[in-house]
Amino acid sequence: FSSLNVNKLVRPELNMNCLVYALKQAKIDDKIIDLYRVHCISRYQKIKLIDEVSKSCNIRIQVKSGELVRKCHANTIMKSIGSISKDAIEINLFLYRDTNMKGDHYFLDIDLPITPFYLKNREELNKYALENNLSIDNMFDKQRKKGNNCYTKPGAKDTIKFSELILYIRDHNGFKSYSLSDVLHLPSDLSDYVSNNLESLEYLDYEVKDIKLESKNKKFKQKILPTYYYADFEASTQRIHQAYCVSYSKRNSNQICNKYGNKCVEEFLNELNNNSVIYFHNLKYDSCFLAEYGINKCIKKDGKTMKINLIYNKKKITFKDSYSMISTALNQFPKMFGLRNLQKELYPYNYYTQERIQNNIGTISEAGEYEIQKWTEAEYKLFNENIYKIESCKIDENHFNMMLYCKLYCNQDVRILKEGHTQFRIDNLSSLNIDVDKFISISALAYNYFTTHVYSKIKDLKQYSGKVREYIQGTVYGGRCMTRDNKKWHVRDELYDYDACSLYPSAIHRLKLATGKPILIPKNLLNSTILNHIMLEQRLEPTNERYI
Repeated sequence: FSSLNVNKLVRPELNMNCLVYALKQAKIDDKIIDLYRVHCISRYQKIKLIDEVSKSCNIRIQVKSGELVRKCHANTIMKSIGSISKDAIEINLFLYRDTNMKGDHYFLDIDLPITPFYLKNREELNKYALENNLSIDNMFDKQRKKGNNCYTKPGAKDTIKFSELILYIRDHNGFKSYSLSDVLHLPSDLSDYVSNNLESLEYLDYEVKDIKLESKNKKFKQKILPTYYYADFEASTQRIHQAYCVSYSKRNSNQICNKYGNKCVEEFLNELNNNSVIYFHNLKYDSCFLAEYGINKCIKKDGKTMKINLIYNKKKITFKDSYSMISTALNQFPKMFGLRNLQKELYPYNYYTQERIQNNIGTISEAGEYEIQKWTEAEYKLFNENIYKIESCKIDENHFNMMLYCKLYCNQDVRILKEGHTQFRIDNLSSLNIDVDKFISISALAYNYFTTHVYSKIKDLKQYSGKVREYIQGTVYGGRCMTRDNKKWHVRDELYDYDACSLYPSAIHRLKLATGKPILIPKNLLNSTILNHIMLEQRLEPTNERYI
């Protein structure tokens, strides 16, 4: 696999997502494709979004998808999305699940001039072609082989669907894995490309929606109630980090469990129930030890791994990042949430090498010598006190049991995370009537609160997407920092840094929110007469001269 062309540039078809590329292959009008580009920005698309855009564009898409379980070619599911109009443009797509990158890929499901007979007997037919000095292409239409000759059979099937070829290659291990380094230079978000290619500002009705709250009476299928846990890994930091200890505790239980050794991750996963939800603080790091066990879906943003879904031994397990909800260090939890008799313990991370872990005997006087900042006498004193508190941890005056001390430290981290997050959840339920378990980030929680208590209560306030949103997004600027009078100053005295917070909410309070559907001004009216009547910045009320 190579994502670069002969000139070492990204192949042009990879600068668009698979759905848009399939539409181009189907020769859909470029203006319609632009609408899909605007709405289907990221590389991997939700079928619900494709359905809504297709309805607006009068396109009906027959989606064939193959299951992950390897069976026969009959394991396909057909689904029709988009327009139901008789005059709708119809397209056949195949949806393939990529187990390497955990993404859904769409292909145009066309007929290929290859017979099923060739597909099943291609090695034998290719060998026949080489022995008889024939092109392999000449074998594609063959439907039977008798003796030393290959024949075409009148009336027999002479084509296969592209989806059949993909499933056949998959079931016969024909796909070669590619590494992340092969695709890291490809953009995962095509929003910049979209914003730079908006030829027209005309938009669909679908792009401006009323803000509605989800119905509380909505019926859901009966599901297994999730079991919530809190967990933490400890890993050796030499070369490739390898987990050697995991502590975990079930919500509403006082027990903290441990798994120790090279197989601790696998043993931990075996202990979890189906439909478990496990909180880690900084999941980005801890997820590295889970990746080899079959991550099914991953949500990442701004350098954080916010949520991953894993299917292990037919169990659905979800891991969530508590740091995305409470973005502070774990050692700040006791002070932040008023946790008593809890503090983050001292731990010699770099002392725990694989060799010492196997030996399990640590030298007390050497434990802090390998840290970035060597331990002080006070830290060694605290370390000795901790060892003394743990039963059977102190072997003699200068040696300690590394496993027992590790379990103490890891247990304490889990206890702090569990009690802090539990208190945070209780506070949100009592103050805001919001359950933090239903969200993956503090931003999602805040958006839900604003939608419920602010946005939904403003008459005619709309939710924008597509071209409208991209156009408005062009007015958003990042924060700025400057000195007085925008000049250089050489100051020897102490300085006070005043950081103005919540500028967006304060601006909304002063300037109000724009409501209603945006009105596109025709180009022939964009003249000085119109421009001279546009309201100036910071003006809240129209005047006789400035009223637009």
